[in-house]
Amino acid sequence: RGPFVVLSIVDLVIKEYKKQLGEAFGFVRRRLLPRRVYVASTNKDKLDAVFNYCWKNTLSLPTVYQVGGVSSGVPEQPVDLKQTTQGALNRLKLMMEHVKEAEDTVFVAIESGIFKREKTTDETDYFEPSGYFDQVVIRYKRFGQEIVTLTGCPLKIPDIHVRFVEDAIVDPTKTFGSRIEEALGFEKGTWHERLTGGSVTRLAQISGCLSTASSFIC
Repeated sequence: RGPFVVLSIVDLVIKEYKKQLGEAFGFVRRRLLPRRVYVASTNKDKLDAVFNYCWKNTLSLPTVYQVGGVSSGVPEQPVDLKQTTQGALNRLKLMMEHVKEAEDTVFVAIESGIFKREKTTDETDYFEPSGYFDQVVIRYKRFGQEIVTLTGCPLKIPDIHVRFVEDAIVDPTKTFGSRIEEALGFEKGTWHERLTGGSVTRLAQISGCLSTASSFIC
């Protein structure tokens, strides 16, 4: 109560843009509309990666929500790109069954898996090493648009640790990452950093995958 009218700063910015842009305001409004970004995970690295991306690449004020209990519908350790991609899609669709889509919503699902690249004598693959790789796949959907798939740069798993990969393939109920962390005494969630000498973290790997988007996600 009092002689004041409380206005949202977002409303003021939108009003000013509308006055200046006229017919072009429709496009700008979509970029200014504060987004509700739902991530099918409670994992800190996944949430931080999406949060950082949105705040760097949007004119609006996005809010990132974690959505737990969203099953991938694939083994705990996806063992090829098909399983990994399907797992991300399953998480996305299941989340969207429980959260109503609206003009300001964005849905994001992130899945990691391993795959094997066979050795080849093809000269065009000279710079493509063979072996096992860790791969991030992201599937996201904005209002009124089709589902988009992003694939990040694969991370080569050192050959000396292949036995942990092979164990995970035989028994995919336990991931390669958890196996190697337990066996070598790494802190949970740090195997990317430990195996790369600190040059790649899980957060950086997911962030790199998000950066491949051809248009803004948020």
